[in-house]
Amino acid sequence: KMPPPSAGVQNQQLPPMLNMWGRQVQRKVEPYWQIPGGVQLTPENREVQITFWVGRDGMLLGQPTANASVDSALALSCVQAIVNAQPLPPLPLEFVGDRQQVVYVFSLTDTLAPGGGTG
Repeated sequence: KMPPPSAGVQNQQLPPMLNMWGRQVQRKVEPYWQIPGGVQLTPENREVQITFWVGRDGMLLGQPTANASVDSALALSCVQAIVNAQPLPPLPLEFVGDRQQVVYVFSLTDTLAPGGGTG
């Protein structure tokens, strides 16, 4: 049984004015993420980090990239979720740049760990 997934924009990577925007992006992307069957829950596969650039209009600028150490099917499913969620929310008017780099982390949380005391 796969543990419940979680995902989100890494807010510490964004200017503070984009925190709310980051949560909007997360709500837009999450429904598109399908965990592929057969993925092993290993330390390398617990988190998939996807880096991409987004323009003011919420469209991707180039192809998102995944950290290299994860299962390729899992990485592809994460990239596809971001691509399929386009257009992402447009960047807020008060944001002065014309594009923003985003680091989005998909996490497979391990709720299957053996129970017990904290030691």
